[in-house]
Amino acid sequence: MKINTFGQMKFLKTALLFICVFVVVNAHAQSSADLKRQRDKLNEQLTQLTHELEETSNNKKATLKQLNIIRAQISLREEKINNINTQVRNLDNQITESNNTVHSLQKQL
Repeated sequence: MKINTFGQMKFLKTALLFICVFVVVNAHAQSSADLKRQRDKLNEQLTQLTHELEETSNNKKATLKQLNIIRAQISLREEKINNINTQVRNLDNQITESNNTVHSLQKQL
């Protein structure tokens, strides 16, 4: 089985660029459900990349592809961390709003 490393590397770079642009564009005012879907998609992509890494580990000529896959995994993990941080900020905002509502209701009592 012949591996087209250049084509796969180009595909990974294109996919990674698309993912980065998608994350940046959608980073503002995302709902928890959107963030969860995005995190699940990132997890699927990480699983797929891990599978590809395992497939190529037996082939010595695939070292460059392995490196690119590892870099893509790192990038996806960084995006996943950013996703989780955004979720935490959203939850913090919800807690603050809830606390303000509680204080307001307590004042009314």
